[in-house]
Amino acid sequence: MSTQPVLYQLAQLEEQLAALGDRVPPLIAVHGMLTAIAAGPEPLQPAQWLGYVFSADGKMPDLQNQAQAESIVLSIFGMYNDIVAYLESGAFQPYLGPQTGVDGDPDPVALWCIGFSKGMHFLQQRWFDPEEPTLAQLLVPIYYFIDAEKFDKIFLGEAPTRDERDDLAMQMLLQLPLSVVDMYAYWRKKS
Repeated sequence: MSTQPVLYQLAQLEEQLAALGDRVPPLIAVHGMLTAIAAGPEPLQPAQWLGYVFSADGKMPDLQNQAQAESIVLSIFGMYNDIVAYLESGAFQPYLGPQTGVDGDPDPVALWCIGFSKGMHFLQQRWFDPEEPTLAQLLVPIYYFIDAEKFDKIFLGEAPTRDERDDLAMQMLLQLPLSVVDMYAYWRKKS
């Protein structure tokens, strides 16, 4: 049995986090949160956000196995670094996990966007500054997937057809990674 930490691939990291219990957010939401932190207005220290990888209240679980704990944390930092690299290259895509297509599963895009929204709350006064109208426009795809029904009415009126809703959802999905890259560039120019 190895006592050295290992770097987990995303699927392995997802399994390791899920094994810690149902208080741990899905890796899709964690990826969204870390993306908002990486793309955001100023750097945050890992101590400010690491606990939220493991629970909504930010409390770290009691990890019994030291090598497993180190592997999970090392893998989270690796994922964060990958996010930054993809944002810098402009080739960013949200991690949406394995697509199982099982009815009743939470929408992975909505989970990712909820995670992103959680990451924005670390610096909410900067993210929600009314003097930043450009930023508000870039956030539309994030909030669309959190509450698509509300945005369907805003963009399509009171009685949109299924095809109209599907078309809008596809447009927002295509816009999502572009908006995130633009947010990253926006905040880098401001600093």
